[in-house]
Amino acid sequence: MRIFVYGSLRHKQGNSHWMTNAQLLGDFSIDNYQLYSLGHYPAQFRGTEQYTVKFIVLTTPRWPNLMPCAPGAVNTRAS
Repeated sequence: MRIFVYGSLRHKQGNSHWMTNAQLLGDFSIDNYQLYSLGHYPAQFRGTEQYTVKFIVLTTPRWPNLMPCAPGAVNTRAS
């Protein structure tokens, strides 16, 4: 399962322990999406303004039912 994470789930952040055994696939971004606060966690929706959401993509067997990587994501890590 490929998932995207950002914020406290990223490497060396407060909740990165949840990503134990995950394999980093790279840094990505997606244009025309915005993050919104839903209280304890954010949601990502297609936006009408020009925003870029930056995140990392991992593969992990730990959480098999998580949302897959957003369509249209672009790898931003230099090769």
